[in-house]
Amino acid sequence: LVTDISSAVIDTQGKILVSSIRPKLCEQFFDSDRLPDVESCRLNRALLLEHDCTAGNATQICPHGLLDAAEPIMVQGECLGALLIGQVFADPPDLSRYAAEAEQCGFALGAFKEALSTVPVVSLERFEQARLLMSQLAGMLVDQGVARLKAEQHALVTQLHAESAIKDARRQKSQLKLYTMDQMNCNQLLDCALDEALA
Repeated sequence: LVTDISSAVIDTQGKILVSSIRPKLCEQFFDSDRLPDVESCRLNRALLLEHDCTAGNATQICPHGLLDAAEPIMVQGECLGALLIGQVFADPPDLSRYAAEAEQCGFALGAFKEALSTVPVVSLERFEQARLLMSQLAGMLVDQGVARLKAEQHALVTQLHAESAIKDARRQKSQLKLYTMDQMNCNQLLDCALDEALA
């Protein structure tokens, strides 16, 4: 990762739809099913989603001391989810606090400490710069997606109008054919009627 800060896109229920590589500390320990929801990363995602989408981003420290931010993904005034970044420390972690937390949760201390050591420490200034960059990128992707959707809708409407015009022209041609025939037998009349019905 260019920023050392993980990112994810979540839906409005807090479910991760896609994410970059997340720290092992979160992936294997704090977001595991072994923790009750009130202590897991799932709660933090839900709290970030409760933030008023129209007010812009939300930044907070999760219950385990990691810095997270959410940028709402807005499409035509509707919040479809959020871009999350974070799972970093703003300051070096207090190792004794985390050792006690690992013991309290029943985590293997060696694996927990190893995972803890891989979490990046990112200054608040650098974190804010990364958040702004990711927010702008998400905004550009949403704008491109909306523009593409509008172009596809316009193409579909144009195609439907063209198909309707072709059907009308065929129907008019068939009617004109009926009027121009001087002597028409029953088979010819049925053929013309069938052509008109299939047009």
